[in-house]
Amino acid sequence: MNNPKNILLAVGTISIDKTMFLPSPDVNVFGLGNQTVVAPKKGVIAFQGVGNCTETCPKCNYILARNIFLNQVQSLAVQCPHCGTIKSFHER
Repeated sequence: MNNPKNILLAVGTISIDKTMFLPSPDVNVFGLGNQTVVAPKKGVIAFQGVGNCTETCPKCNYILARNIFLNQVQSLAVQCPHCGTIKSFHER
């Protein structure tokens, strides 16, 4: 049995210029509620994994997270680099 690897992101807006790759279901990213916002640059998908779920912006359908497992990204928000809409990823 593998031990999960949890990544805790700090409070604030975190600008990223490369996709965060989640290589297995045992790697999880957590924030501190809507106090943690991941803001990918244009053309960047915030999270890429090996799961069966793709999350898109509710306003423009830009892909925010591709091929993740639903529980891998929790308690944070992602700002769409295309339209600026913020989507929350809460515990599921």
